[in-house]
Amino acid sequence: MKFLLLSLLSFSAFASSGINVKVSDGGLANCKTKADIQRNKFGVYKAGLRSITVEDEIAAVKIDVSFLSCAENDGQIGFNEVRPYDSFSYQTVSLSTGISTVQAQAEMIKMISYRDGVYKKIADIQLSNEEKQTVKLELKLQDLLSEEEITALQDGKVVTGNFDYTIQKMIKIENQKKSNLINFGAFRIHFKANLDNNNQVNIIAIK
Repeated sequence: MKFLLLSLLSFSAFASSGINVKVSDGGLANCKTKADIQRNKFGVYKAGLRSITVEDEIAAVKIDVSFLSCAENDGQIGFNEVRPYDSFSYQTVSLSTGISTVQAQAEMIKMISYRDGVYKKIADIQLSNEEKQTVKLELKLQDLLSEEEITALQDGKVVTGNFDYTIQKMIKIENQKKSNLINFGAFRIHFKANLDNNNQVNIIAIK
């Protein structure tokens, strides 16, 4: 599956340094300039679906996730893999102090999942401090499918649906009393579901 990179508060897609990817909202994002470094100061992540399996009315969704930062190394600006809980610094500008550098660190990083239009989290998983990791979301079928869709399955029909997943970071910034909740852009997985010959639900991702 093709990987995309998402930054905070944005549904724009990123590609590796030097390549721009245009997404459905028409936005462009990259990591080629110092402005990009500042814009992506809280990091980005890339993710891709590995598999979906269903057992006992639970859909086990495995997602490969990598964390990156936009940084300058040896005069070259680009994305680097990082451990998500590592401390980092960035510059701020104010009228009183001018340009200053502040330290920050993530206190908690989670992947949450939800259905579009349904204001209810269907998964909430705390992540580890690994550059690359596989996250397993265990989603109840009753959260993925409406009552009407479940009835349609029982009638032998194929139904389609989708769900979103995204990263949240709770970040502690130097000299600030309260931590900051940072919401990153979301990925959406489209799927189709049907009953197999054993009358069990089968879910297949639609690319």
